[in-house]
Amino acid sequence: MDFNESNEPTGLIGTVHDITEQRQAEAVLKESEAKYKNIVNNSNDIIATADKSGNWTFLSPSVKKILGYYPAEMVGRSAFDFMFSEDIVSTQKAHETVVKEGRYFWKYENRWISKDSRIITLAWNVVVFKDEEDNIIGTQAVGRDITDLKQAEEALRTSNRLLEILAGKDDIIPMLRESVSELKNFTGCAAVGIRLLDAEGNIPYQAYDGFSHVFYELESPLSIKSDKCMCINVIKGTFDSKLPFYTEGGSFYMNGTTKCLASVFQEEKGETRNTCNEAGYESVALVPIRVNGQIVGLFHVADPKENMVPLHMVEVLEGFGRQLGSVILRIQAQEALKNQEKDLRRKSKRIEEINTALNVMLKKRDEDKLLIEEKVLFNVKELIEPLIENLQNSGLDENQTGYVNILESFLSDIVSPFSQTLHTKFLGLTLSEIRVANLIKEGKTTKEIAGLLNSTPRAIGFHRQNIRKKLGLSNRKANLGSHLLSLLR
Repeated sequence: MDFNESNEPTGLIGTVHDITEQRQAEAVLKESEAKYKNIVNNSNDIIATADKSGNWTFLSPSVKKILGYYPAEMVGRSAFDFMFSEDIVSTQKAHETVVKEGRYFWKYENRWISKDSRIITLAWNVVVFKDEEDNIIGTQAVGRDITDLKQAEEALRTSNRLLEILAGKDDIIPMLRESVSELKNFTGCAAVGIRLLDAEGNIPYQAYDGFSHVFYELESPLSIKSDKCMCINVIKGTFDSKLPFYTEGGSFYMNGTTKCLASVFQEEKGETRNTCNEAGYESVALVPIRVNGQIVGLFHVADPKENMVPLHMVEVLEGFGRQLGSVILRIQAQEALKNQEKDLRRKSKRIEEINTALNVMLKKRDEDKLLIEEKVLFNVKELIEPLIENLQNSGLDENQTGYVNILESFLSDIVSPFSQTLHTKFLGLTLSEIRVANLIKEGKTTKEIAGLLNSTPRAIGFHRQNIRKKLGLSNRKANLGSHLLSLLR
């Protein structure tokens, strides 16, 4: 600026710089920062930075929605303080690789513990963060919540494995044991059991893993007819889905039994035995097993830690319960059919044994009948007829002769039922020959007669020759059987 002698300004000297581009750049930067801030503040993913030691230096607001913490609660603290214990070591190694070698990770998965103790799975894209001198000073990362995806994948894998188990078994107990093992892996809980309702109303454990023997002995004898507890409520289907510890599918679940039992009104929870809580189980789920809408059993899942049976897991178990129920129905139908077949085979065998016994008895009866006939005829021939003949030759008068003739007639009537088997002309035969003659008349072969009389074909042949001789057939070609029949006509 120029001044006159009176020190008054008379002019101005200066320079002018064009800062249009600078202003524009500042505006662009400001707009970019606003956009970045808007993206960070509204992103569903966690946007974060950490120093080389793994301490958080920045976290986007979305961390509150995903992990339950405000950013201020986590910034300045180690990321590993919030991580699932089993994933800490592997994540530390991955972080060291990034900050030392300048590498990046894409979709790196690890698990975190939320503020309400849930396990959250995040997938991270991680790159290094450098200063103006190109020195690595930390990491930048974007983490996406993939918990639902991982749970769905695990549920699908478990479902497929259960289907393999269910499809490959026809024996219900081994199938239930394998199912318990698979469900224990899926839930990550310390104890899993399967109860089935029997015809007497009892709900014993058919398979279990993780429950103590004392607990099993105490709980297994429960009956829907005499006991009152949450297991009974689930089996009977007596529940109120409006209550926070029941699902619409009829399952009961609690993720902090001590707190819940202390805060829930008695009329809401009903009569309970509280055995699970007394045994130290904080997380408990009782999930019905259904067959065509009818409850036939339940899954019992328990763990000493809180928050081990979230709702999504219970709902997955309800699906498993429907699968298992249909298979149980199939196996029970197969077992019922096998039992029926076994019973029919037993009865059939019994009938065969009875028939065999009856046939033996009938055969013995026929043999005894034939023997009696033969003995009667033989006695008549050998004992009675000689006496009658002596009487007839003893000089009887007319009346006496009449009586003897009547006696002979009556005797003939007595043996007449046997006369179909033997004619009086047979009476010259021996007892053995009479037996053989009877069977020849009935059309039996020499071999068959030998079998019936426990003899040999040779012996029967000898008797046949004697019979032919005594009947006057020795030098004739007449058929012996036909001749014997003709004598009865």
